[in-house]
Amino acid sequence: MSDPAPAYDYPTTYPAPAAEPPAPGVGPVHYPPPIPQYQAVAVPVAYPPGVGTNAMSIAALVCSLVLAPLGIVFGHIALSQIKRSGEDGRGLAIAGLVIGYIFTAVALLWIIVTVVFIGAVASTINESTYDGYSTYSMKMTGPTDAALP
Repeated sequence: MSDPAPAYDYPTTYPAPAAEPPAPGVGPVHYPPPIPQYQAVAVPVAYPPGVGTNAMSIAALVCSLVLAPLGIVFGHIALSQIKRSGEDGRGLAIAGLVIGYIFTAVALLWIIVTVVFIGAVASTINESTYDGYSTYSMKMTGPTDAALP
């Protein structure tokens, strides 16, 4: 028996599909060109040297705690130097001045109170003498007076 003949004649090649029109506003995607890659180079950053703190302002603060009048002198010198040079340390100089003036005022007040106290004690001692005689010129009374003719 022989093979029955196919009812349909199948094509051996198929035609290319028809191109669909693009949607409105949509077209082919265009990407920007790639960014060129640069070699990373470490560049040292040069900072300007710091101005620094005025040494006299540090000395003013330290000396105001130890010897207050010297702290006052150093504080005024430091403020004039800072005004001319633009250095840091103005706050230290002002702190040295304030502490120096306060400690000097307290020391002067203490000296005045001490002098007044010593004067008051000395005045009290002078007013309370023994019958107008001092301890060195006291009149001796006792058995020796009776023995004298």
